[in-house]
Amino acid sequence: MQDTCEVFRNAAYIAEDGVQGYYDSLLNHAQNMAVYPDEYTIHKKFLDGIPSNMLIALIHNGGLSPEVNTVEDFVSEAKAYETSLKMATHYLEHRTRAKTAQQTPSATQPPNRIVGTVLVKQAELNHTKPTQGSGRQDSCPVNTKQYMLQQQIKQWQSV
Repeated sequence: MQDTCEVFRNAAYIAEDGVQGYYDSLLNHAQNMAVYPDEYTIHKKFLDGIPSNMLIALIHNGGLSPEVNTVEDFVSEAKAYETSLKMATHYLEHRTRAKTAQQTPSATQPPNRIVGTVLVKQAELNHTKPTQGSGRQDSCPVNTKQYMLQQQIKQWQSV
C-alpha cells in the first residue's frame, strides 16, 4: 500500500506519452491506493508534474486558474497546447528545411546550369533597330532581342 502512494507521488510527465498519458497514469495509480486521493491532491500533483512552460501557457494564455478550473479543464487545455506546439514545430522545421534547400545548390544540378531551351530564329537574333532620328537600319551597338535573351539566360543561371 505504501508503495502505491510512492508510485503516485513519483509519477512524472513523459513527453512521448503526453498530457493525457500523464493524467491517465496519475488516475491509475490513484485507483490502486487504499484511500483514493481527493481532487485537490490529484490537481496539485498534475500541475506540479507538467512542464513549466506548459503551466505558464495554460495560466497565462489559456486563462485557467487552479482555484477555479478543474483538473479536467487543465488536461483539455494542455492537450490543445501540445497539439499546437507539435504543429508549430512541424511548420518551423519545414520552413527551415525549405530555406536550407534554397540556399544550398542541388547535388544533381550544378549551380550555373541552364535549364530549358530557348529557340530563336537566326533572323531575329541579327535584327537591328534603327538609330534614333536617322530612319536608317544601321547597326545599333545594342541588339535588343539578343540583349533581352542574354538577360533572361543570366536570370535562369542565377536560379
